Amino acid sequence: MKWTVFDLEFTELLPDIGQPLKTSIHIACASIMSTGDIFPQVWYEFQSNTLEPGFFLSESTVKAFIATLVEKKMSGHTIVTWGGSSSDFKLLAKESRQEEIVRSLALDSIDIPMCACMAIGTMMGLNAACSALGLNLKESGSSKDIPEIWTNPSRRHEVIQHVSNDAFATMTVLDSLIRTSQLNWITQRGQFRTWHMQQLWTVRECLAKELPVTPYTILPQFNAKLLARWLLLPL
Repeated sequence: MKWTVFDLEFTELLPDIGQPLKTSIHIACASIMSTGDIFPQVWYEFQSNTLEPGFFLSESTVKAFIATLVEKKMSGHTIVTWGGSSSDFKLLAKESRQEEIVRSLALDSIDIPMCACMAIGTMMGLNAACSALGLNLKESGSSKDIPEIWTNPSRRHEVIQHVSNDAFATMTVLDSLIRTSQLNWITQRGQFRTWHMQQLWTVRECLAKELPVTPYTILPQFNAKLLARWLLLPL
């Protein structure tokens, strides 16, 4: 199997579940990594006449990024994200105005936490999975800090490093998951947990499955089907 993972960072915090995306939210930068790559490829816009990062990706750059994902898919790669079905694909569709292309990419992709949610009724964060593998790749705080950091041009390199780290971390966790058929993570209480993975489903397959009812999935923020429901509705 050949895999391609990607990650995005946003210029603002995303709205609450069920709320529409604000027109002021854009993609600050993006990263992509495929099987065989040593490092992720990072995408960001340049400011006019400088090599400094601009504030957000232009529509043409977003379309080029999507075209890269489509090319990877057509060459036999499976697109994989960490929670991308709920937000990343949605913003790609908004910024590119290529809703149907992005929707197809999203439905045929694999969202690792979504698969875990459908299998065992819980999701885990990328940091938690990295901690279980002994990885510590976060250099600029949590994702909630990113929009504020990005507003400072002198600190945008931190966000670019962050988005690169996230793609590398996702690929590393994915490699471990495929090799061992299990995903380990450390909870916020410091407890070690394991998901014994039997199968990875596409987002399309996950949306057609019955969601396990657990103390987690009754909460909107942990209900993977609710988070990805936008894929079944007009944007």
